[in-house]
Amino acid sequence: INMVKFAAALVKRPRGRACAVLTRDCQGQKAWAKDLAAQTGAHHLDLLDHFAGNTDLAAKVSDYTVDQLFTFLKGISTTPITIVTCTEFLKATWSAQPGAEEDFARHLETWESQPALLFLLQHSNALADYKFSSRLQGQTFVVAQKDTLALS
Repeated sequence: INMVKFAAALVKRPRGRACAVLTRDCQGQKAWAKDLAAQTGAHHLDLLDHFAGNTDLAAKVSDYTVDQLFTFLKGISTTPITIVTCTEFLKATWSAQPGAEEDFARHLETWESQPALLFLLQHSNALADYKFSSRLQGQTFVVAQKDTLALS
């Protein structure tokens, strides 16, 4: 998958305007996202840096829900797409919230807001195996980073 073209197509979707790229290269995810953002004119948001820089958010991280994340991301940027990295610390807290992984997948599938969202996440079998509904035929919601072309 050519991620530059994929990001452009994601922005044009009327619904399902979010996806997750699953990576096994957690150390390189920030650099990859910055490179993709530079090539697409996207906003890059590193959630770990964002939470670390906001003491109010950091204090509430254990109670932060999937819904709160997507509400926060609505309108976060004036660019057509936001690339979100370093969500692993949130996913760890969500493991204590029943159904959070499925809720995250449903948000990917139903996201209609601005900006379009591309999450770069550590590989998750639950998300990789999630059965998205057939109402949005032909739309990809989860991509393995190993199946993408080099960004250079």
